Amino acid sequence: MLLNPENKPLITIEYCVPWDYVPQAVSLAEILMNEFSWDISGIKLLPGTEGAFEISFNNKLVYSKKQTGEFPKSDEIVKLINN
Repeated sequence: MLLNPENKPLITIEYCVPWDYVPQAVSLAEILMNEFSWDISGIKLLPGTEGAFEISFNNKLVYSKKQTGEFPKSDEIVKLINN
């Protein structure tokens, strides 16, 4: 049975391709899918540049590596999404 994803939020992870942030994006996506799989419409991995590692929830930026200068901890992202 498929659930209707239309009214559920989307998590987007924009990651820097030139700096090979793919492993971090995939790892975080797996953690978030395990945590929120029934509550979201999906997780979108969006290739980016310029050191991007930006996480959005329902089109609202919740974490920016460009602003903080460091990768997020997965539990930190879970808390930000839960709030």
